[in-house]
Amino acid sequence: MSDVFEKGYPSHKAIYGEVKYPDAQKFITFKLPEYSQWQCHLFGSNGQGISWRPVKGQEPNWFWRQMQYLCFGNKWVKDETD
Repeated sequence: MSDVFEKGYPSHKAIYGEVKYPDAQKFITFKLPEYSQWQCHLFGSNGQGISWRPVKGQEPNWFWRQMQYLCFGNKWVKDETD
């Protein structure tokens, strides 16, 4: 991996992975994040409109979820696990 940077090939870091271009072959590697069990239904949509799911470990706490509901109508729901 270090020879890729020594030879001056471009490396682009994105949110979800890295793209590298070595000598003989081209390959792309992606590391997809693990998503949280929490999902936010934005602006009172109740799951029929815009929904957002944060990355695991970056979910808001109870107070933040309640304030978003009171101020903006954002409803946070947790996935049901089997």
